[in-house]
Amino acid sequence: SDAIQYASLLAQQFSAVTFFLTIYQFILSGQVSLEALCLLDLVALVAGSAVYFVLLPTPSLRLQQGLEFARVSVLFFICLRLASPVVRTLTSSVSEDSIYAASIVLCLVHLMSHDYRHNQSVPAVSSGAPGPLKAESQSVDPLSSSASSSDAARAAPPGESLPKVQRAESSRSVRQRSRAAMVSLSTAMFTAMMLASRLQSASMVVAFVIFAVITFTLFPMVCRILRDRLRSVQFVLALTQWAVTSRLVWILETSVFSADATALADKVSATAPADGSASVVRVAAGQHTLFVIYQTFVMLLWLVGPSVFLILRRKKQILRGPWDIPRID
Repeated sequence: SDAIQYASLLAQQFSAVTFFLTIYQFILSGQVSLEALCLLDLVALVAGSAVYFVLLPTPSLRLQQGLEFARVSVLFFICLRLASPVVRTLTSSVSEDSIYAASIVLCLVHLMSHDYRHNQSVPAVSSGAPGPLKAESQSVDPLSSSASSSDAARAAPPGESLPKVQRAESSRSVRQRSRAAMVSLSTAMFTAMMLASRLQSASMVVAFVIFAVITFTLFPMVCRILRDRLRSVQFVLALTQWAVTSRLVWILETSVFSADATALADKVSATAPADGSASVVRVAAGQHTLFVIYQTFVMLLWLVGPSVFLILRRKKQILRGPWDIPRID
């Protein structure tokens, strides 16, 4: 149904954040080297840029967007490379627990403020306004279009035309969504900077921040333009992302966390052989807690939430009275 289709956007963004944090844990444990991370950045950047520019409507727009993308990318790489030594020591006086707690909170803020509109803006050529601005102004949420029209009609003062009110409501809605999108992107990049400050080398900081930019900027753009151009790929993207993230979380707990817990159990048993804490640590090492938590949240966002919404929607009662707009039956 439509509710499950829209809920897949929530699950997809939650999977993107989980994928990002999982790769970071692989980097900390040494499972992902600098060369592997640079290769991942290069493949994701080339593939995402190719898909984005191929699906743009006109060749002139592809050239314009490509030149702008190349200019911004070069400037960003130069600034990041110069600032990487500062970023690496940015939180040297802060404890790791504080960094990780702040990262979790900022990730939650990012998920709550992310732009989950299904019909997103796609650059287009127009005669009156630039492509992205025109597409942004024409982007309307299908779930709230009828409600916004009726609200605008009710709020229209006497003598004021309805299109003018609708334009004002649309402009206000665009500004609110823009502020929310800026908060979402800012929190994601601030999280990436804090996590990158715990890495060992400046080159790893550069590669990791580029990976964060691809994850939170380029990947959502590609997903949105794919959804606009090819509606059938929505579930394919969400299912693929869920499968890849689930596999990475399982590998992380199996190869990294279990090995650390086993080493801790051996250390505990060597210091206190008669104590039962070593067996408790070994039992905890065999459990896949993060995997279960991730699957639970995905099911809640993707299946349970829309199902509860549809059940409650059937029980909704509409109260009508003299405050409503008169209707001719």
